[in-house]
Amino acid sequence: MTNGVVGVNRQKNHSNFLRKFVYKTQDMTVNELIKKLQAFDQNLRVVTAGFDESNLEDIETVQWVRVEFHDEQEKFHGGRHKESETGVNAVKIDWQ
Repeated sequence: MTNGVVGVNRQKNHSNFLRKFVYKTQDMTVNELIKKLQAFDQNLRVVTAGFDESNLEDIETVQWVRVEFHDEQEKFHGGRHKESETGVNAVKIDWQ
């Protein structure tokens, strides 16, 4: 695999190779994230969806937060969970 952004591949001959690295999950722990990231070239840049999710942006912050999880709500682009002083510990990865 060449350096670049995982999941954004313009070379058709590599699309099947990269497809096996797409991970989807309902919720994820730090341990699970680390295990999944170990499958990638360790020199790749890490990006996330931008504000309107039509493009990508560099990750700038990884921080500890307290969150009230609302798993019962349907997923949507605005997010279901809320930061809260009374929430449970979590890790937030963001572009800002």
